[in-house]
Amino acid sequence: MCQGGQPYTGHPASGILRALAPSRPGLERLAAMVRRIAATVKGQVQGVGYRYFAIRRAEDLGLVGYAKNLPNGDVEVVAEGNEEDLGKFIVALQRGPSSAFVREVKVDWMPATGEFGRFDAHYGA
Repeated sequence: MCQGGQPYTGHPASGILRALAPSRPGLERLAAMVRRIAATVKGQVQGVGYRYFAIRRAEDLGLVGYAKNLPNGDVEVVAEGNEEDLGKFIVALQRGPSSAFVREVKVDWMPATGEFGRFDAHYGA
């Protein structure tokens, strides 16, 4: 659900799922659960395999998006998928790989856009 209690309808799968909803109970709810997070990870998170840790964990959870090093030493992570899996992903981001020291993870939730086909590393500014 989006703010105000309205179901999210912007993800490409939402229309298909909503069209099938009358014949398949629960699909409307599934369409509403597709979300997006934009996270900024702070700490000792560059040069320690953090992006590749994020990629592996995202793939395990069936999420799509990217992880990217920022010039200030942070890592930006954008992911889309099921709300429950995104919650598990955030817990993993807070932990990070054993070689990292995560000081803080700031997360913003928003509607999914459906722009990603997989989860990978982005490079450059």
